[in-house]
Amino acid sequence: MSSVIAKENASKEKTKSIEKTAIAEKSYPEYVDYAISIDVGDRDIVVNNDGLALSRFKYIITNKSEFPIQNIQWVSVYVHNRQVVHSQDMQIELENTLLPGKSLTINLQIPFTQIDEKYRSIFMNTQEPIHVYKVERSVMFKDKKVITDN
Repeated sequence: MSSVIAKENASKEKTKSIEKTAIAEKSYPEYVDYAISIDVGDRDIVVNNDGLALSRFKYIITNKSEFPIQNIQWVSVYVHNRQVVHSQDMQIELENTLLPGKSLTINLQIPFTQIDEKYRSIFMNTQEPIHVYKVERSVMFKDKKVITDN
C-alpha cells in the first residue's frame, strides 16, 4: 500500500514540475512584430454624420504572443508611386484585451481634411493603388508589461 502512495506522490511532484516548467517557458516577445501582425485590407470612402468625407482602411490586427494585449501603437505610412502621401500615428486602447492567437478587425478613417491637398485625389479614387507600411512601435499587455522596438 505504501508503494502505491509513494508512486502517486512522485507522479504528482513530476506533474507540478512540468507545470512550473511550462509556466517558466512562457516569455514575452523580444520585438513588437513578434507580438502582433497588422495587415491592411480594402479601403473605401465614407461620409460621416457631419457630411465629412473620410478615407476608410480596414486593418486586421493579430496577437501572435502568448499574452493578452491591452494597447497597441504604430505608425501607418501611405505610399503611392513610391512617394509618401500621408502618415499617421495610431494608438488603440482595447476595452477587452486581444487574446493570444485572436484577431481584431477595425476600420480606421482618415478625414480628407487631414490629407495634404495635392494627394487627396489619390485617396478619393479607390482604384489608385496606395500601399500602407506599418511601423509597430509598442505593445502593452494586460499585466502592463510593455515592449518597444526602440
